[in-house]
Amino acid sequence: MNETVLLADVGGTNTRIRVIQLAPDMLRSPRVILNRTARVSRKQSFLGYLGETIDELERQPRQAVFCCAGPMTDVSVSMTNWEGVPDLHLAELAECGLPVDHTVMVNDMEAAAASVAAHHRKLAEIDLMTLAPGDGQQAGRRKNSVILMPGTGTGVAGVLEDPIPGRGRRLVTVSCELQHTPIPELDAEQAAVLAALRDEIPGGRPSWEDFISGRGLERIYACLGRHAAHDAESVEVMSAAAIANRAGAKDVLCRAALEIFYRCAGSLAQLLALGFQAFGGVFLAGESTRQNLALIRESGFLRAFHENPVRADWLKIFPVYMTTTDVNLAGAAMIAAEYAGLIDDL
Repeated sequence: MNETVLLADVGGTNTRIRVIQLAPDMLRSPRVILNRTARVSRKQSFLGYLGETIDELERQPRQAVFCCAGPMTDVSVSMTNWEGVPDLHLAELAECGLPVDHTVMVNDMEAAAASVAAHHRKLAEIDLMTLAPGDGQQAGRRKNSVILMPGTGTGVAGVLEDPIPGRGRRLVTVSCELQHTPIPELDAEQAAVLAALRDEIPGGRPSWEDFISGRGLERIYACLGRHAAHDAESVEVMSAAAIANRAGAKDVLCRAALEIFYRCAGSLAQLLALGFQAFGGVFLAGESTRQNLALIRESGFLRAFHENPVRADWLKIFPVYMTTTDVNLAGAAMIAAEYAGLIDDL
């Protein structure tokens, strides 16, 4: 019997579902049975979409892995950017037709980090473009890594080496919520935007995610536009996608907004890299990264990452990459393979 596994990346605005055959080579050569995406930002819409997808399959998947954008318990998630009721429970997934004992819910960034771990263990490949090569001799000795994914919100996670006496080193994934800590003043331009956002953000303490997210880019653009026009009503309201598209077409204000966005991302990446000692690499991933590869290279992301009067030399050891791989679904496949006993835990 050809058994299958359902992989789902449940984000704040989009849900992607992939069904693949459960097989020993599923990480390197997955046999895809179904691949679909839908814009979903409410719980009932998601459950309806999931149920319809499962009904279309010839047989119930043997396993399911859901990577969800929000803080987790073992059996539930509170979705960060869903409208209405944010809580999603394992029992509700089972009611859609999935095996409750073989369905796993993980934080989406834990799944993203699992894809990096699979890459380091040579179990799967991810497409990489180098922003900074680092010091290969120093970096190659350890696999500690971090991954940063700007999107509807911002996701961050790490991979840590865990020495096991007599067995080598296990790679452990760690999802974080650092993006929700207050962002400091980083430079004069960002500080001006930060001052304006203090009046708009509840509590008056904007976070990293208030800058590095879809809404964050829109806020940065609006602040710059008000300053340039001296008239709030004359500023054009634009989506994050439209701002990025116009930045690619050399629109001055849009490029300035994206520049602040990626300088903030570089500073957050520095914080993560120093915290996790990212000798194995800093990975910038996600849909917005795939869409903005050229803009990221031209931006101040890398300069902000290396800008540290005390640890600049240390930061230059860490390699920095962009990836176009769908790391959430790739990591979900890694987790499914571990639960199925197809790979060991080292």
